Amino acid sequence: MNSVLSTKEVAGLLNLAESTIKRWADDGNLLCIKTLGGHRKFRMADIVKFAEEHRYPLTGILPPPVSQSRQDQLSLGVNSRNYVLLSEILFEELLQADRNRTYEFLAYLYKHHIPFSVIADEVIQPAMAQLGRLWAEKKLNVDQEHLATQAMQEALIRLAPDVHKKPLNGLSMVCACPESERHDLATRILACAFEAEGWTVQNIGANTPLQVLTSYVRTHRVRAICLSIAARPRRSGNLEAIRSIGKLARSQGGLFFVGGSGVGRETPQSLHCDFVASSVTDAIRQTRDAFQLKPGPKKREHPK
Repeated sequence: MNSVLSTKEVAGLLNLAESTIKRWADDGNLLCIKTLGGHRKFRMADIVKFAEEHRYPLTGILPPPVSQSRQDQLSLGVNSRNYVLLSEILFEELLQADRNRTYEFLAYLYKHHIPFSVIADEVIQPAMAQLGRLWAEKKLNVDQEHLATQAMQEALIRLAPDVHKKPLNGLSMVCACPESERHDLATRILACAFEAEGWTVQNIGANTPLQVLTSYVRTHRVRAICLSIAARPRRSGNLEAIRSIGKLARSQGGLFFVGGSGVGRETPQSLHCDFVASSVTDAIRQTRDAFQLKPGPKKREHPK
């Protein structure tokens, strides 16, 4: 940790007044570096050591371990909600294939009150799409694409417990990717987003035979089914299998929706689904409307 922090940033990390930080620094209790202009600068390593020695919890928001110029860009992107810039930074981080830095980057965004669904749609999705385009154009080796995807998957696993979850709403959902889909990143993101909304979600994941998904739905009678399609179905039999899931969901009074770049020009009517989700935010909105899940606290029942 070689990051240099200002007095204000240190005060935020330790949840103390700036005047206290200045006094401790001037008294020599807290190591600092004085600039030519007389400003106090603190090394992150010194702050962490001080906090450990004096049992001060670092409850503020630690910046991810990136260069100073990148930190400035990150701060600008977060404060201005410039998601294009944040997605570009994430893309560059993913090329390093460092799962710890990827997690710290995503956690930093979330702790700055950017909703997880927005992070998914506006930051993660464009970065992953850029990786996919470069791989398709043979500008990235397959190992680079795989390592970057793996870093994102592991970062999401670590981030999931950090995401605030609403009380359980009593509804269950299953997510899956059809056969030949090798990545389950989309369903992992969707599962995390819906769990935050109070759903109980089972993510079967990648390369799921549609017959297996059908059997699961029959056995567990889930209220909603999501199928993520990254590659366009090539055989009429695949489309018919997808449609059969929609028929099954309706017969059980459930909801069936699909999403992903492989949907192409297919419509809810052609897929026999309730809707085609254009994003995580869209999926949450349409599902919330379908089940009349209004935001905000529920009304209390008055005793008779």
